[in-house]
Amino acid sequence: LRWMQGVCGSFDLILADPPYDMPHALEQTVSAVAANSLLREGGKLVYELRASQPVDIPAGWIVVREKKYGKTKVLTLVQEKR
Repeated sequence: LRWMQGVCGSFDLILADPPYDMPHALEQTVSAVAANSLLREGGKLVYELRASQPVDIPAGWIVVREKKYGKTKVLTLVQEKR
């Protein structure tokens, strides 16, 4: 996640596939994306995690799509309007 601190610009789409056993990975990812303004308005964050993993969506984010593929879950998130 440290690499996000040095990124210049913002994106329409960000794909995130952190290690499944990384504690608090979703919270850390969305926090880094928001803190570094990496997602353009209307952009999407596609996040992969273990299907059985409970999900607590951080404040300021909305799940617009959730899909399971075997043991994997893919969430598509957008930031709430600023």
